[in-house]
Amino acid sequence: MDGAKAVNKDQPYNLSEPARNHLLASLRALASDDCAKCSRHLWLAAREAAAVVARQRGWPAGADAEIKDAMRRIDAENGKGPDVVAEFHTAELFRDNANHNFLEKDEVIWLQPVVHSFVSRMLAFCPPEESVGC
Repeated sequence: MDGAKAVNKDQPYNLSEPARNHLLASLRALASDDCAKCSRHLWLAAREAAAVVARQRGWPAGADAEIKDAMRRIDAENGKGPDVVAEFHTAELFRDNANHNFLEKDEVIWLQPVVHSFVSRMLAFCPPEESVGC
């Protein structure tokens, strides 16, 4: 799978690594002008980061609808501040672009920081003492 790494069973596995790997893969794809592949990796990074946080809280995170519901719950918990659901919606736009390739490169460049920010915010929910589990 693009952007994924094999797990070394002798070392603890950091669950945030797949999301970060997908972000790096998205940058490589964008540099090679492959907007559909870039979009796919941006979507996978966001989905993976959101799923990690949902599972950490004991919420279902198998289906996209379950993850979106988890993002609504996080928004409700946090009250004011950046809208997690809106950022996740931007990631869903990249999911759709990965399938239909309708965004121009400048649109991908303009929107990708939203997903990078979203992934960082999701992974920040993981407590440092549990960094291997997030």
